[in-house]
Amino acid sequence: MAMFSRRTIQQMINENAEFLTSEQIEIQISRLNKNGFDSIATEWEIVVLNVFSKIGQVVHEPDLGTAAKLDLHFKNQADKSEFIADITTISDERYEDQTPLKAFEIDLWEHVKKADIPLRGFHWSVHAQPPPTTVEVKLMLPKREHFSKEIFNKKFKNFLRMVKQSPSEAHSYEISTKTTRIDIIYDPVGNGVGGGHVIHTLAASNKKNTLYNALKAKRRKQVNKKIDFNGAKGIIVCDGGSHLFNAKPSRNDFPYFNAEEIIKEFLRQNQSIDFIVAISIKSTHSGSMLRKRERPFRKVMVEIYPGKNFGALTDEFRNSLSELEGYFPEPFILPDNERDNIRRRVNPKNKRPLLKSISVSDTEIRLLANNLFSLLEGAITQEKFFNLSCFDNYYNGTTNSSNPFEHFQRLKKRIVEVRVEEVHDCTYVVFKYKDHDPANSDFLNPLKD
Repeated sequence: MAMFSRRTIQQMINENAEFLTSEQIEIQISRLNKNGFDSIATEWEIVVLNVFSKIGQVVHEPDLGTAAKLDLHFKNQADKSEFIADITTISDERYEDQTPLKAFEIDLWEHVKKADIPLRGFHWSVHAQPPPTTVEVKLMLPKREHFSKEIFNKKFKNFLRMVKQSPSEAHSYEISTKTTRIDIIYDPVGNGVGGGHVIHTLAASNKKNTLYNALKAKRRKQVNKKIDFNGAKGIIVCDGGSHLFNAKPSRNDFPYFNAEEIIKEFLRQNQSIDFIVAISIKSTHSGSMLRKRERPFRKVMVEIYPGKNFGALTDEFRNSLSELEGYFPEPFILPDNERDNIRRRVNPKNKRPLLKSISVSDTEIRLLANNLFSLLEGAITQEKFFNLSCFDNYYNGTTNSSNPFEHFQRLKKRIVEVRVEEVHDCTYVVFKYKDHDPANSDFLNPLKD
């Protein structure tokens, strides 16, 4: 899986073939199929090019008289105004290189599972270094190569042994050295599993940060005097898993900068760039309503930041940018979550969205097609199929049945329709029932209640 469903990405690749060469497509799908961190930037490139192609003419890597290849040459359909732009994707990965927090969490759960202990009840906390002279936050976590010595040592193994021997009792494990301070707690009464830490991915400077550096690198490509282009110049920056897109604005008691403040400072310092388009993905719902909420579950957000000369551009040009958001498809997951999936080596072709594997109404049964096909192929047993389809969560008192098919059969209902529905990368088979079925039941008097 990717940020957008694989089916959506393939559809966009097919549509982009109208203006991309076979070689350009081959490079893109090669990066996607490797399922590394580069695939996130490639996915954004495919999606952004496709969206712009809906409102105008797109040329990818145009010949501008220089060896430097820009991602987009766009011509507006309305007034033929045009611009060139480069696409960049930013993330918090450099923080993970410095402080391997994600790696710590992955390794922790692997050790717990290897010890054959359920994860429920485990919680961890990584402390920050004492307030330094600067405002930059640093967590007290060693490099990954030192995990075995500092964290997952004999004391940790003894902690897990105590949990396994006495699972009904609370246990704790504390690491406190010059470089490391971590608390790991097991509470049998606690719900769920997780951890906590101070946010350490904040930008303490509006110039010295990942976003500003990425914008500066893209600007250098466009100010090349050899480029044969006199139109507008822009940069499109996409969220590849960066806290900057969700950070609060700075204030006196919070000296950290978010994406908006950094972009505005960049445009103030670099007036040769006419505009910046910032693209991110936001959740539309949260909390306990996860399974009850209505679509869209997530939404692409587009913010246009004008440069000094943006007002001189045509109305049609500016309107075309303001319309972008409506052309993006519904995302599947957030960029940061996709980055975690890549880090955990989750098979992108086996993932399933957070949707029920069965839903039953008064007239319909809705099942995941993969579960049903696995049963028909003989790959799984009926018991496994019932388990995957959450039959044990279904019970109908009218017919005293926990099997929805048995329920409708006892009511002598007949199947009048079988249809297929697609949600992201999941296919559902829907069985629709109606009226009683005289083929396997007694005849009824229609005038009798």
